[in-house]
Amino acid sequence: MPELPEIETTKRIIGPQITGRRIDETVIMRPEVIARPLADQFCKGTTGRMSAGTIAGFSKGETYTCDFSTQRRAGTAFFRYSLFWTVLASRLGKRRKTIKECLLEQSVIAGIGNIYSDEILFAAGIHPARPANTLTMDEWQRLAAVLPERLSFFIDKNATTPEEYLRTKGQDYRNTPFLQVYGHSGESCPVCKATLCRIVIGGRSSVYCPCCQKC
Repeated sequence: MPELPEIETTKRIIGPQITGRRIDETVIMRPEVIARPLADQFCKGTTGRMSAGTIAGFSKGETYTCDFSTQRRAGTAFFRYSLFWTVLASRLGKRRKTIKECLLEQSVIAGIGNIYSDEILFAAGIHPARPANTLTMDEWQRLAAVLPERLSFFIDKNATTPEEYLRTKGQDYRNTPFLQVYGHSGESCPVCKATLCRIVIGGRSSVYCPCCQKC
């Protein structure tokens, strides 16, 4: 699943170039990368439409071609900043799964992967192995506040120019120096200086601070 900052970066690069152009044909070379709707429905839904900055269209018209390439799956919709803590709590608050697994599920919020789930939970002070049904009202409120803030922060840090994006084929992740915990297992916590720990949750690695994120 491409994470939201990656998708937003691609959108900001491609959007101005395709906005207002009619999509004459949509071709999906790997149908499995489209989660919803089904690939054939996606093609029918986009063909003939005027582009409003979509990144998932493959448009052809006036000798103009737009290609979007990814090895990962595209989700239904990405994070909406208008989500309130009550929505998160009502959709996830009764689950016994860890909060880390819930964030990675994509069923409630799409666009959060392994990298940003670690960063979000660290900023919210929530241990990644906590069952979702044990989070308090205060913790849901903190999580709901941190989600848009962290994602917006990394979207801004990942900004690039069209020329640089093409040169690196979209693989230059400029937000890496700003990651606080992901990829820093064994290093000092940027807040309390305790040693960051790594555990495996649902088959995915998770890095956290044992002091700032008590289980």
